[in-house]
Amino acid sequence: MKRRSLVAYCFGIVLSTCWASASFAACEKLSVHCAEAINAAYDDQANLHVVFVFKDEVYLTRFLGAQNGQAQFAPYIKVNEQKEAMYTGRENRPKLAFNAMHQQDVYVAWTQKTSGKYNGDIRFTRSIDGGKKFTKPLTVNDDGLITSHRFESLQVDAKGNVYLAWLDKRDKAIALHKAQSYVGSALYFAVSKNRGESFEGNQKIADYACECCRTAIAPAASQGVAIMWRHVYDNNIRDHAFTLVDSQTVNPIIQRVSRDNWKIDGCPHHGPSLASGQPIQTQISPPKAQADKREIYHAVWFTGGKEKQGIFYGRIVSPAAPTEQVTLISERGSHPVIASQNLAFLPSVQTRQAAEVLHIVWMEFSDNATELRHIISRDQGASWSKPVAVMHTQGGSDYPIVVSQESHVSVLWLTEDEGVRVKAL
Repeated sequence: MKRRSLVAYCFGIVLSTCWASASFAACEKLSVHCAEAINAAYDDQANLHVVFVFKDEVYLTRFLGAQNGQAQFAPYIKVNEQKEAMYTGRENRPKLAFNAMHQQDVYVAWTQKTSGKYNGDIRFTRSIDGGKKFTKPLTVNDDGLITSHRFESLQVDAKGNVYLAWLDKRDKAIALHKAQSYVGSALYFAVSKNRGESFEGNQKIADYACECCRTAIAPAASQGVAIMWRHVYDNNIRDHAFTLVDSQTVNPIIQRVSRDNWKIDGCPHHGPSLASGQPIQTQISPPKAQADKREIYHAVWFTGGKEKQGIFYGRIVSPAAPTEQVTLISERGSHPVIASQNLAFLPSVQTRQAAEVLHIVWMEFSDNATELRHIISRDQGASWSKPVAVMHTQGGSDYPIVVSQESHVSVLWLTEDEGVRVKAL
């Protein structure tokens, strides 16, 4: 099923680190298998939904299972009534989220292209009837400037508040107007306390974020969200940073996650992935056992740094502390994604640590094919299983998407030859 022409890009500085970037070509029929970009999320009932872009329109569908080896999907629901040009790069795809506090709510976000090179606005729409009808999209960035607002992340926190975080060049535009230097972008966020009907004012988290690597977001333990991004440190070192924010945040604490010392005069187009974890040493039984209050987050990233090269895992402990269990996952892989699976419902599980299974999936080239490789950890990242190839393709491909909801974890992969494939992990 040939649909798109694909061009491979490689970093010369890091051997065997290449990926495919799809350019939509000859697919006239509306189909998720012909999407320019996809994303996915589980709802609270563990139904797997997919959002995708087809010719300047966003669509929502639900995965029904596989038939004759091909993924089947429910009828498509159009999300934006009016077409608008949007970014569909592999680092900047549409986002999808559900609200466990309001189970009929569906939230979708994307970046609209505006005039000028690499400029854009963060767009958001919601449905409060289970996806039957979506509201007119609103623009979340509130500066009114024609500049770059891109690479958004979308998350609903434990209290049902809706968060968007993105890379923003409003401060760079002001600096350049004053003939001042400014490296990269700023990182901004906004929160909605009314189920996405409106958003409060934009808040800056940090200056000098790497300007074209995707941001990562995950729910914090009680309220708010955790955010991870590639940051530009002194001397153009592009390592990763992390913070926690909520609706009351004014000056968030910025924590450095990686110390790889990747010095590169340009953007690697290679953002991180982040998952919320179970608190250390918290007991499921007895019910009144005292809990360790430290929040745990699990991160994966790619680096071509002076100190380290390849895919790495690290465990982030909040409040700020050095990243723990930093582990090389693959020297040859790229574009890793991490997800957490909760098996607390099993009678044999006695601790929250044992209930948590971590999954990492990444792309790796082998024997003229691209593979998705998968590993798991059952001890909060202290040790990992041997890699297993779960999918492969000989044509071009998108990056993998891994989503979870309690005990459910799935990987989705859009490939040139096979379309969208879905596999439970």
